Amino acid sequence: MSSDNECENVRNDAKKRKKGVKNEENYVQNVRKRQRISGREYTTQKNKLVQAKTIGENCRCKKQCFNKTSEDQRQMNFDKLYSIESKNGQDIFLQSLISCTEIERRRPRVDDERSKSRFGSYTYYVEVNKKTLQVCKKAFMSIFAVSAKRIRRLSYLKQIGKVPKDGRGKEVTSRRAIDGNLCLKIREHIESFDVKSVHYGNSEKKYLSASLDIKQMHKMFLQKNPECNSITYSFYRKYFKENFSLSFGRPQVDTCSKCEELNAKIKSNFLCESAKRVAVGELLVHKTRAKKFYKKIEQVKNDIKNKQNAFAICIDYMQNLPLPHIPVQEIFYYRQLWVNEFCVHNLKTDAAVFYSYHEGIANKGPNEVCSFLLHYMEHFMPSAVDELHIFSDGCAGQNKNNTVVRFLMALTQTHRFQKIYHYFPTRGHSFLPCDRDFGLVKRKIKRYDRVYTPEEYENIIVASSYFSKISVFKVTTQMVIDFKTWWTRLYKKNCISIQSLGKKVPKDKKVNFNVSLFQQFYYDSSNPGVVQTREYIDGFLKFDFKLAIGRENVLLPTAQAYGDKVPINIKKIEDIKKVMKHISTEFSTFYNDIINWPAKSSETLEEDVE
Repeated sequence: MSSDNECENVRNDAKKRKKGVKNEENYVQNVRKRQRISGREYTTQKNKLVQAKTIGENCRCKKQCFNKTSEDQRQMNFDKLYSIESKNGQDIFLQSLISCTEIERRRPRVDDERSKSRFGSYTYYVEVNKKTLQVCKKAFMSIFAVSAKRIRRLSYLKQIGKVPKDGRGKEVTSRRAIDGNLCLKIREHIESFDVKSVHYGNSEKKYLSASLDIKQMHKMFLQKNPECNSITYSFYRKYFKENFSLSFGRPQVDTCSKCEELNAKIKSNFLCESAKRVAVGELLVHKTRAKKFYKKIEQVKNDIKNKQNAFAICIDYMQNLPLPHIPVQEIFYYRQLWVNEFCVHNLKTDAAVFYSYHEGIANKGPNEVCSFLLHYMEHFMPSAVDELHIFSDGCAGQNKNNTVVRFLMALTQTHRFQKIYHYFPTRGHSFLPCDRDFGLVKRKIKRYDRVYTPEEYENIIVASSYFSKISVFKVTTQMVIDFKTWWTRLYKKNCISIQSLGKKVPKDKKVNFNVSLFQQFYYDSSNPGVVQTREYIDGFLKFDFKLAIGRENVLLPTAQAYGDKVPINIKKIEDIKKVMKHISTEFSTFYNDIINWPAKSSETLEEDVE
């Protein structure tokens, strides 16, 4: 690489660094410094071009010192000096080639103050065939391409017995420098505020109270430390921005109704201390149970790392995407066509598969969830896997319902899996690895002001992952299988747990099968037709429910859930017609197909696909 273009190439070719990681070797000032030390051509901070160093001209002295060495020998000495990567190392090398001796005879020059201060004479050497050859000062400067000022400094340090040390840029001006103790007080003051951690996004984010801002914090700092009146608001703000990654307020998506209720009781002025202590205890138990879900994810990831027959996935629906997505204010008030994205995240490889379709293809229900899971198991999961762990949120209309429970039970009854574990989080604490994938996609979508078709969304989703770990599968109506009506003839809708069967158990102690009451489900092929449940993840109490009717062989359904297309509400079709005037003719074919779909009958007109 040529030296004059290295700084520019570093700017263009350097990858975007990760947050908190410093690539100091690629800083322009450090690249410029390396070029200057190595004697190469470089551009100063004021865009002034400095030519590369080369061996100088002949000294033309009486002893012909320059001609005593060949061109190769001079080049070898030159290269040896500038191959040293530090200024201090180069000075030490040059100083080793300078010899200082006391002056044996002084001439009486009264007026020459310089002669009086000089108490040594110097000789200079270069290396020739592993030996030293004495040369004059001018030849020494010419061979090594160094200035007389540099030689004078090194000679003086040699004379007083000191090792050269580069002190340029090390001095700090006392007038503008802030005392380190004051910076330490600023840090302690900022750290004294309570922060709340939020787990939504790619990394943990911490938030200060919404009632604060940097200006108020600066005033509070000066009130607490009146002796620090030299700390201005601008310096306090700069220190806060450069040393802390804190924001003010907290996104409301992170709130939990149980946490808010208990926190309100703890802060209430109308409750006694004993009631507040009970609320504190309940809050601790609630948060401990909520953390079990995330600990279980990490535990399963570590357990299956070296297992070939074990697999773990997370499933979730992304927030609906509007179609078309265009910056026209009128579109906001119309019933738009929604695009659904169902994500299956592989915990073993962190790869994700998005099942993409709009609401004219299928709905968002248990039929879709079971169909997509079955498709993923057939196409993206090795056939040798016999132990499956599933993590999902507790949405009753999608993941946590009777249909999904019977579908997973049927997979063990048909011996596709030996064991299946299904985990659900505490309500309000349902962050999943899928949410990290959704965060990547949403940030990518924000860059686009116009999206007209589902195919454009699919391309954006694939491009959102830097490491190409996100793929998209386009869903068709024929893929969705009817699981909701299939299980009713093979399994019971409700039953009593095996542990509470019999007349000896009182009626109020009997446990009925209610999907919403449990957070952990376990299916085993050695005990077909039975699901083992726990009220909390890894809870002590276990309840077994025999849901299968008789010993009939179970076969997965093959009947489709819909016909050729799922009709959309008539009112929504009318709004799509209004939207079409804002869409170019290039995309009119897609929306014309939607308009021409058969409408719902009068009996189901009030039902909304959403």
